[in-house]
Amino acid sequence: MSENPFILQRHHHIDSDLIVEVMLTIVKRKLSTSVATIQDIVVRDYGRKVFYWKAWMTKQKILKRLFGTHVL
Repeated sequence: MSENPFILQRHHHIDSDLIVEVMLTIVKRKLSTSVATIQDIVVRDYGRKVFYWKAWMTKQKILKRLFGTHVL
């Protein structure tokens, strides 16, 4: 869970950057965390529904933050 459990509750419109901050630790512990799981956690813990594409973008940003970009 986020260091600040109220971060998403204060924002009517949440973007993937904000979700990254609250999901980073969870995804870092379990890299196989699915996009659907990210959606479920945000709803369960913060009462905010997020669309699939926003949760997908969140995971992409987390992976980029953890591993950077890889160019072949």
